Amino acid sequence: MVADPACDSVRRWGLAQKNYAGRRPVWREMALPATVLIERDGTVRWMHVPADFRVRQTVDEVLASCRAALAPSEGTAWTR
Repeated sequence: MVADPACDSVRRWGLAQKNYAGRRPVWREMALPATVLIERDGTVRWMHVPADFRVRQTVDEVLASCRAALAPSEGTAWTR
């Protein structure tokens, strides 16, 4: 979880979206939900941003995606 009330980090990650609020101000900036797997060196290994902000992945889907992202590629040695 990241608290970012000014949406600064959200904009840097490209996760800001204008959303119709139906009241004044009519349009507001909203953070799209995202799940990000980041290596210790800051490398983004995997990222999921749903097409519909109301839909979230299940825990099992996130874990399966993380396992797949961390699996060694065919023909490469796995070192940690």
